[in-house]
Amino acid sequence: MNENSILESSNSQITSPLQEIEAMTNIAKSLEGFGDDSVRRIVSWIIDAYKIKAPAFKASAASNTDTSSKVFDKVTSVSDKEEDESENNDIAIFYSKISPSTDSEKALTVGFWLQNYEGTDTFDSQRINKELKHLGHGVSNITRAFNNLISSKPQLVVQTRKSGTSKQARKTYKVTNEGKNFILRKLNNSNMDLH
Repeated sequence: MNENSILESSNSQITSPLQEIEAMTNIAKSLEGFGDDSVRRIVSWIIDAYKIKAPAFKASAASNTDTSSKVFDKVTSVSDKEEDESENNDIAIFYSKISPSTDSEKALTVGFWLQNYEGTDTFDSQRINKELKHLGHGVSNITRAFNNLISSKPQLVVQTRKSGTSKQARKTYKVTNEGKNFILRKLNNSNMDLH
């Protein structure tokens, strides 16, 4: 390839390498003088507005002597946060961060993950136990685990539907706001332990 080759980005817009470098230079100049929090908000807005999955950069790749590398370092700290969040998209990593100690917490953890990272509104106990078995943490009595979550005060899970009339009829569940808060507290505690 020669220096006039054209790159095609994932959204099918065609740009030259020189156009991209010019855009990056303009961004770096635009961010001069902004504080860390402002840069973080601006870059987060750009990532959200353009639906970008932020890459993980290494700060050592840039020299710390010029303004553009300072901006690069600020962008890197934002992308590190994005990387932490993207790790949660992997159920195994998310599960290990939560480190549930009871069968009910195991079920709640996977239910939360399904709702928040897979976009599932409701789930059944069979799906939860299947995921737990894949993780090597299957529950011997998943129905009891869900009954404990439902009977806890406040309720961490609610039953949304029952198909069939028998005691073993398939039931669907949903994590409540209290259940979400419980998992988020555990996630925040695990993140604090890492830093």
